Amino acid sequence: MTPTASPIRDDEEYRIRHGYGYTTFMHNTAGLSMNMNVFADKNDPVKVYSLNIKNNSDTDRSVVLYFYVDLVLGVDREVSAPYILTEMDIKNNIFYAKNSYTEDFKNNIGFISSSESIDSWTGDKTEFLGKGGSLKSPISAYGENLSCNVGAGYNPCGVISVNCTIATKSNKTVSFLFGQSEDYAKVIDLCGRYADPAGVTSSLEDVKRNHLEFLNKVRVNTPDDSFNTIMNGHLMYQNLICRMYARAAFYQSGGAYGFRDQLQDTLPLLYFDSSITREQIIRCCAHQFIEGDVLHWWHDEDGRGVRTKISDDLLWLPFVVSYYIKVTNDPSILKEKVFYIISDLLGEDEHESYKVPEVSDVCEDVYMHCKRAIEKGYTKGERGIALMGGGDWNDGMNTVGVEGKGESVWLTWFLITVMGEFVPIAQMRQEQGYADELKRRIEDYKEAVNKECWDGNWFVRAFSDDGTVLGSKNNTECMIDSISQSWSIISDGTGPERKNKAMESVAKYLVDKKERLVKLLTPPFEHFEPNPGYIRGYFPGIRENGGQYTHGAVWNIVAYTKLGKGNEAYELFNLINPVNHTGDYWSMMKYKTEPYAVAADVYSSPEYSGRGGWSWYTGSAAWLYQSGLNYILGIRCEGGHIIIEPCIPKNWKNYSVYMEIKDSKFFITVQNPFGVSTGDIEVMVDGKKYEEGRIPVDLPGNMHSILVTILRN
Repeated sequence: MTPTASPIRDDEEYRIRHGYGYTTFMHNTAGLSMNMNVFADKNDPVKVYSLNIKNNSDTDRSVVLYFYVDLVLGVDREVSAPYILTEMDIKNNIFYAKNSYTEDFKNNIGFISSSESIDSWTGDKTEFLGKGGSLKSPISAYGENLSCNVGAGYNPCGVISVNCTIATKSNKTVSFLFGQSEDYAKVIDLCGRYADPAGVTSSLEDVKRNHLEFLNKVRVNTPDDSFNTIMNGHLMYQNLICRMYARAAFYQSGGAYGFRDQLQDTLPLLYFDSSITREQIIRCCAHQFIEGDVLHWWHDEDGRGVRTKISDDLLWLPFVVSYYIKVTNDPSILKEKVFYIISDLLGEDEHESYKVPEVSDVCEDVYMHCKRAIEKGYTKGERGIALMGGGDWNDGMNTVGVEGKGESVWLTWFLITVMGEFVPIAQMRQEQGYADELKRRIEDYKEAVNKECWDGNWFVRAFSDDGTVLGSKNNTECMIDSISQSWSIISDGTGPERKNKAMESVAKYLVDKKERLVKLLTPPFEHFEPNPGYIRGYFPGIRENGGQYTHGAVWNIVAYTKLGKGNEAYELFNLINPVNHTGDYWSMMKYKTEPYAVAADVYSSPEYSGRGGWSWYTGSAAWLYQSGLNYILGIRCEGGHIIIEPCIPKNWKNYSVYMEIKDSKFFITVQNPFGVSTGDIEVMVDGKKYEEGRIPVDLPGNMHSILVTILRN
């Protein structure tokens, strides 16, 4: 029997409760009640399995508990298995595993231990499972003690067993530990501390408390329970734990930092802990080449990463730096000095290179890192818009501009946004000439993209090296692409008529209310020539290739709020919100991913329409949170002030937001007596009418009540 529903399952009920930082498994069977808390300590490199067993029977019960781990200690188990060495430290009650023949993990010591004395063990998977055996029926679990075989030459695993007796009507708690370190002394210390039940309890309570204190810094209360549920904790927990800390999940276990990815993930964290964003900005500057381009992704352990010709990665640095300064009102980050990296330039026919770069002897401040990124990223093709390079935000379109002539409409909108946000920073640095140059480039881009890229009712997506158009009404595949429309509005790069037409086209062709999804593009690629890239390798309607790629779908919410369309923005939020995909049994079986974590994509292919994929490890969580707080609820910080610009569904009569900013607590209530989405506002601060719409965050006192009334337009 097991406390979990896998690998050995019986007919009794299994209950699983997920909390912030821990999961509890509950199961009653054969007269035993099992309750197991699983969590990772906030600081220590250890995962704890704390199992409480209550004996409900009328006789004492003797049980043998087995703890099993499948060892990898490398990238690929089949490659690393022959080099894994196991050993048992009987004195300290610790089972060790090590692989000294791998460059990346040679100093890592894997270990398992228990709060109880380990009675037997083995490092031989074949012994425990049998030849061709399964965890559903491990042969050693039904016989004598384990052989205590350890060393080299086995099909490696780690198994320990603990014998214990539980008196009738009493209970016993046994903890198992699984972790890694580079220091045997530290491992011994860890196992000694976590052998104490009080230490395990204290660690778990710290995990719970720290997460709640962090996540409760912003709380929302609206008429929509599903909106409240996903906004209050779940989105930010997914973003922080999965994207920033683990950088891994079930669908992707890489552990790397993505230059563009984690920078975006830190944006909403500014409202919880701005130091995380600041650290990531500095980290990314340290992975920028002196030429201005950056590592697409890298492993922090040794700095090994991928240099590519992807055109947007580097531009997220000035984008996020600008946003950081807006929200925190702290321009000091511009003066932080960081060394560049150096490596061989990519050849004309070389698309990427994976290696460990060297640290340059050139060290400049963050402002110059941003400026180099903009200068490297600013390009022009024959139509006057930005060159696609080896792929823009949509990596899958990696051959559209591989020859250096293809152009990207989305990248042009993004550059307009980045340069526009950087103008006041250049002025802050007293570089008015550079600010004026950025303004000129913006206007040139706007003129070119509006002249060359409007397709009648929406903007095209890109032009291939040979001039073939992607995202045109004349295409039988990729007729329209979402992000060319949403960013035309986010960038403010076109006029009101085209903005509205573009979003009307999104609603007509890309929003599927029946299947509750928002497609990235349609129809999917299948036979399109010239081949746009690996995106065509996805089955039509899967992931970027015509499915809902949630990261891009969320930008439509932002676009609608900028048009003042609160009903439409809220409707898309509801379509994307995973809580609304699992309201009944059939919806749950269709969606097949968690209701409390945003999925990176939702399939639109007829065979799997509405099924979620690639959950947890997605930047969608960060952007969906921003769309809810900063754009629908309309609450953000800017220049040392709280800005309140709601764009809500008209039938919301009121909502409230609690925010902790620096040392102050703000209780914000927004009233909508006239049933509008947006409009001018009337503000009361601490019971007194406040003439300014911008509320300083440094008001006297540390607790403030803000009452906002949305007026008729």
